[in-house]
Amino acid sequence: MKNKYVIGIIIGLFFGSIIGAGAVTLCNAKDILYNSSDEAWDIDTVDDALNDLYNACVLGEMPGDGNEGGTGDGTGGSGEGNDGSGASAPVINGDLVPVLIANNGVVTKANTSDKWYDYNNKEWANAVILVDSPSKTYDVGDTIQGSDIESYFVWIPRYRYKLFHANQANGISAKLSSSIAQTIEIEFESKGTPASTGSKDGEWLTHPAFTNFDVNGIWVGKFETGYKGSTSYSSAQVSSSDPTKIQVKPSVYSWRNNSVGNFFKAMYNYNRDLDSHMMKNTEWGAVAYLSHSKYGINTEVRINNYLYYLTGYAANTKDASGSTTTNQPYSTGTSYLSSTTGNITGIYDMSGGAFEYVAGYLDGTVGSSGLTLDEIRVTYSKYIDVYASNSAIITYTNRILGDATGEMGPFYGSLPYYNNWYNDYSNFVDSSNPWFYRGGSYNSGSSSGQFAFSRGQGDAYSSVSARLVLAPQ
Repeated sequence: MKNKYVIGIIIGLFFGSIIGAGAVTLCNAKDILYNSSDEAWDIDTVDDALNDLYNACVLGEMPGDGNEGGTGDGTGGSGEGNDGSGASAPVINGDLVPVLIANNGVVTKANTSDKWYDYNNKEWANAVILVDSPSKTYDVGDTIQGSDIESYFVWIPRYRYKLFHANQANGISAKLSSSIAQTIEIEFESKGTPASTGSKDGEWLTHPAFTNFDVNGIWVGKFETGYKGSTSYSSAQVSSSDPTKIQVKPSVYSWRNNSVGNFFKAMYNYNRDLDSHMMKNTEWGAVAYLSHSKYGINTEVRINNYLYYLTGYAANTKDASGSTTTNQPYSTGTSYLSSTTGNITGIYDMSGGAFEYVAGYLDGTVGSSGLTLDEIRVTYSKYIDVYASNSAIITYTNRILGDATGEMGPFYGSLPYYNNWYNDYSNFVDSSNPWFYRGGSYNSGSSSGQFAFSRGQGDAYSSVSARLVLAPQ
């Protein structure tokens, strides 16, 4: 390895001095130092070195392992990815490690120079953050041990969608005789493209989850947030804002019985370099819409009906009741049905498991969240969706376009309201219950789903968790 390093420096100095003046790109030796731990430089002979140097200096094709970020070739977020779908390339920087996940759940470090995701084929990009990152490292192709993974994430690329029920009326209507769910038309785009600003049915709108942070995409926790160190469902019920207790993994106990304020501050402080935060209501909507497009499962995801709130599980049958036996764990064929893609690459626990608080509240009413109005309106304003102060249980037109609430009508029925797509919960926030939660619980049956929305006071509930999101530039 040392010989390769020396050859790289010598040839780099020589090659750079010969072609530097006439080439479009000047290649300096400091830019091509060989890292002996990076097998992307496949150099065994002087000819190999010359070939790689020519590619790097003249063609601008620098080999790498995907940790450089921002190249627009599948290793960063500055341009179109490498799968042909038009999806922006996943941003891989900071502590994020790009991975491939086999059908049996085995995780390997991905080579981002290769095709490591395919949104046209409903295979979404995945990444992990390691325990003790960044001191722990893996090479491309290595199997990453589950014990070394702290959190799993899935890339939701920036997109625009065609509005379909933008002006849904308040109140309720006659019950329809058939499902009103439909395929949501989505087109991927990058932040370099002017945002679409439609407001009427048939017009296009760039989803607000991306314009809010001006990003090419967001990394969404693959599972409900777990409590690190818990060994039972009761030991995961902790009132705390400690970010070091966050884990996002399969088959762990969901962190519950915590207030909105505690969840919010723990997730905000989880990884500031990657702009971590508690999932907003509009970000939940961005995942739900992508799941119900040609790029996702395009139907309702299967409920996680595991009685004790283990993440990543799926019921054996549709709308099953809570159980410890009538379900299958993550990385089995049945569990794929609870993924937003219908395969292992998607996002889990969006139906059932625990309800999930999201950062979306009734303007001016903090409830029992533990957050102050000053924190919501000033300190954390970018991270919380705000809904009109006159909202009530059926004021669906107070929705934010893209949040997967009011657009899911027309609504019908009587209290309790669970009458939107797939009969999911449809309870809007009001002054008594000012905070949204999503997804339904393990025992909610047909009322659970990725389009379910209900509300609470913001205080701790034993049946409510939350989800982590990253918005790196």
